[in-house]
Amino acid sequence: MTNQELKLPGGGKAVVFPEEVVVFNFTEADSSALGDFLATHSVVPVTFLATKFDPAVFSQAETRNRSFIFAEKFISRADVNPEYPVQWLAEGNLIPMDAGGLEVLATPTGFQVQSVTF
Repeated sequence: MTNQELKLPGGGKAVVFPEEVVVFNFTEADSSALGDFLATHSVVPVTFLATKFDPAVFSQAETRNRSFIFAEKFISRADVNPEYPVQWLAEGNLIPMDAGGLEVLATPTGFQVQSVTF
């Protein structure tokens, strides 16, 4: 199964892997569309990755028992598009964060947080 990209109306993106959904830059405007999608994928773990902390979005993610990861920057490497790092993450690379953030390791079954600093 190939990865499926779901573009959300508020500017967020969801990438559907065989065993996990990873959501980037989710906003309140995306909530309804993502909710409709997840209603048919209820057994799939969902991880929200965001560059800005939004308490309203965090609350929505938390009430759905989803993972929510906040970092000021996802990736500092110049050869990676920070808006959409899925392709690079999917290759199994460890993502180092600078000056606070997290390290994420992409595995065959999803994303694994290695460390978090603030």
